[in-house]
This record gives sequence, C-alpha cells and structure tokens, in this order.
Amino acid sequence: MISPHELKDKTFQKVVRGYSITEVDEYFEFLIDKYTELYRENAELEKKLHVMSAKYDELSNDEKSIREVIVKAQKLGERIVESAKNEANATISSVSARCDEIVARTKEKVNAEREKIAELSQTAEEFREKLYAQYLEHLKLVKAMDVDSGLISDSEIEKEAMGISSKDAESAPAEDSDVIAPSSEKTESAE
Repeated sequence: MISPHELKDKTFQKVVRGYSITEVDEYFEFLIDKYTELYRENAELEKKLHVMSAKYDELSNDEKSIREVIVKAQKLGERIVESAKNEANATISSVSARCDEIVARTKEKVNAEREKIAELSQTAEEFREKLYAQYLEHLKLVKAMDVDSGLISDSEIEKEAMGISSKDAESAPAEDSDVIAPSSEKTESAE
C-alpha cells in the first residue's frame, strides 16, 4: 500500500505544455488500482466489523441473559435453602412434639403402674396381717387343746363367743398365761 506522503512527494516532469500526460495517466492508473485495492479491503473490513459488531451485540445480549439466569438461579437456590430449612424446622418441631407426647404417656403409664404396685403392696400387707392374725388364732386353738388339761379355758370360750378378733385379744391384758406369741414360741422350742 502506498502511504499519503508518497502521494504528496510524487513529482511529474515538466514539459513545454505541462506534465507528461502518459506519466500522469500511468500514475493515476496506479493510484486507481491501489485505491480500488484499499477500497475492497475497507469494504471487507467493514463487513467484518459489522459481523463482529453483530456477534458482540449477540454475545452482549447472551451475557445479559446469562447474568439474569445466574441471578435467578441464585434467588431460586436461596428460596430452596430457606424452604428446606423451614421444612427441617417443621419436621424437628413435629418429631419433638411427638417425643414429648410419648414421654408424657410413658410417665403416665409409669405412674399408673406405681399406683398399681402400691395398691398391690397394700393388699399384700393386708393379706399378710390377716394371715398372721389367723395364724395366731390357730396357735391359740392348738395351745388350748392341751392333752393334759383337755379343756379350753373359760376366757377363750368367752372371747370366741363374743367374736373378739385376735388383734383385740392381743391388745387386751392377757388373762391366760397359756397364750404365747409366735416369737416367744420360737424361743421356747429352741430351749
């Protein structure tokens, strides 16, 4: 390509009536060829510029779209995380409430069973006391059946006739020295 200063520096030979027509025509031909070449290059570059500009605009639009998608994805991700946290908190609350219910029911059952055990203990204690009273009564009857005496003491017959319980008989002053408590009977048998 020819530079602008080369165009300015070009000198033509002077002839009687001016410049040489053939030189000027040749140089104009040369310039026209170069100009045409430059014009074509410029046209191609402009086409490329338009194509690149269109691609740039397209990429710029794509970039904007991608940024919008990324922002939307971030917001969606935040909503999903928040929703998952809320769901997890609700599940934890639900499970905690169910656990509290189960613990409360279990405590109620334990307390009910303790009450039953207390009732059974009370019933067993009452049964033991009745059995012990009957045992004492039986011992008194066996003692009264002494082979040597053969007869039951009058006080025993009165007690039995009046229906005095063995507890009442124990708390009353002992008139009959023959009646022995189970603990003292053991000590006699040990001797």
